[in-house]
Amino acid sequence: MKIPTLLAALLTIWISVAEAGLQMDLLDIDGLNTFKAKYLDNPGVASSAVEAIRRKAKQALANPNPYSVINSSVIPPNKDLHEFYSWAPYWWPNCKGIKNVQDEQTDCPYEQKDGQYVPDIGKISDPQDASSMTTDVTTMALAYALSGDDNLAKKTAHLLDTWFLNNKTFMKPELFFGQVIRGKGRNEGRPEGILDLRSFVYVPPVVALLEKSSVGTSLTKGLKAWFSDYSTWLLTSDLGKEEEAAANNHGSFHIAQTATYLHFADRDDEARKLISSYVNGIYKGQINKDGEQPLEAVRTKPFHYQCFNLVALVYIARLSDKLNGTNVWEAKTDQGATIKTAIDFLVPITEGFLADLKNGKKAKEPPDTLTTPLYAARDHYGDPDGRYTALLNKLIGITTGPSEFWTVWNPQALPGLNGTSKAGDDDNSGFDGYDGSGDGWNPYGNSTVSEHSNSGVDNSARVYNRLWVVVMVTVALLI
Repeated sequence: MKIPTLLAALLTIWISVAEAGLQMDLLDIDGLNTFKAKYLDNPGVASSAVEAIRRKAKQALANPNPYSVINSSVIPPNKDLHEFYSWAPYWWPNCKGIKNVQDEQTDCPYEQKDGQYVPDIGKISDPQDASSMTTDVTTMALAYALSGDDNLAKKTAHLLDTWFLNNKTFMKPELFFGQVIRGKGRNEGRPEGILDLRSFVYVPPVVALLEKSSVGTSLTKGLKAWFSDYSTWLLTSDLGKEEEAAANNHGSFHIAQTATYLHFADRDDEARKLISSYVNGIYKGQINKDGEQPLEAVRTKPFHYQCFNLVALVYIARLSDKLNGTNVWEAKTDQGATIKTAIDFLVPITEGFLADLKNGKKAKEPPDTLTTPLYAARDHYGDPDGRYTALLNKLIGITTGPSEFWTVWNPQALPGLNGTSKAGDDDNSGFDGYDGSGDGWNPYGNSTVSEHSNSGVDNSARVYNRLWVVVMVTVALLI
C-alpha cells in the first residue's frame, strides 16, 4: 500500500528512569519532509523502517490493556493510586545484625551501591508501564502519520487519555514518590525521581501527529493543561526546585524536561528563561577546559555519565534553537569549554574502547554510549576532517543501526545521505546510523531501553530489525 503524505515529525524512543542511559533527540519536520522527497517513491531503501513501524504499531493496537498508575503492583506510601511510585534503583537492604526480619523493606536500613541495580526493582510496575505507554503511543502515532489509519489515532488517544486525563485512571501531575529509598521510617520521594518520567517528552510530538485526526482537538487541550500543571510542579515544588539546582546531569535533565513541557503548554517565554538561567548557572561548572565533565567523571561509570549529561545538553541546545533562545551550542563554561569541547574529550576515549574490542579485549565501558551526542555534534559543528563520521561508522558496526523512528524523521541515517550540509564529505561513508543499544533510558536494569525496535541499513545493505526490551524500566526527547 502506498504511503500517504507524512503529517509531522517524530523521534526515536528511548525511555527509562535512573541514570542508566538514554537517547533523546528533537523532532524536526524538515527530516520527515526530506524523507518524503527522497525515499517515499523509492520504498526499497526505507521499507524496513516503515515495516518495522507498522509491525510495532500493530502489536500496540492489539494490546487490550491500557496502562495506568492505578494498576500499580505496589501501593504508594500515601495509599493514593493516582500517584506515580518508583523505588531508588541503587539502594539495597542491609539486614546484617538485625534479628527476626519480617520484611526487609521496612525492617532493614538501605544503603547505596552506585551504579548497581537492586534485584527487586522490577517488581514495581509504574516505571515500566510509563515506559511501555510512551513507546506504544509514539509507535502508533507515527504509524498513523504514515498510513492515515484513524484506528491507530483512536487507540493512541485512548492510551493517553487513560494515563493522563480519565477521571478514574489519571496520574496526578506531580512526582512526590519517585525513587523512594525504602527502609524503616522512610517513604518519601527524592528529587532524583524526576528522571523516571523523562520519557514524557515524547507526548508533545505524539499530540502533534494526531492533530488532524478525529481525536486530535479534544485530546490536545486536556494534555496541555496536564503538562502545564506538571511544569508548575517541577518549578515550584521542593523536590522540583532541588532537582533543578542539581549541578550534574540531574539538573540538566530537569531543564530538558521542564522546558519541553513549558513549550508544549504555550509558555515559551518561561521555557527560554529557564534555559538561559541554566546556561548562566549550573552549566558553568559542568565542563572543564580540557572537556572533561568533573561531576560525571567521579561516578562509577565516568564515560557513561559524561555521555549521559551530553545527551541532555544536546537536547537543550536543539530545543533552544527551536525557541529562538540562547545559543547553547556556543555557550561557554567558566573554564571556556563548550559542548564541542566535551565531545572532543570523549572521542579518543571512544576510539580506544573500540580498539580494545577489535583486539579481542573487553572495553571498560560500552563505547556506543557517545553515539547520540556525537551525531548531533557532527550535524551542528561540522566534520571537516571526517573524524566524527569515521567514528560513527565504527559505532554502527557494534549496534543494530538506526531505529525505524530515527530513520524516518532524520533520513540522513539512510544510505545516500550523510549528515547535514555541514557534516562533511559524503564519500566518508554510505551510512550513518543512530542507535543507543546499551544506553537507553534504563534506570532499573542493565539491559537497554523500553520496547524499542532498531531498524537500519548498513553499508552492505543488511537490515537490522531488533526489538530491545527493557528488563526492569526506562528516558528521551521531544517536540
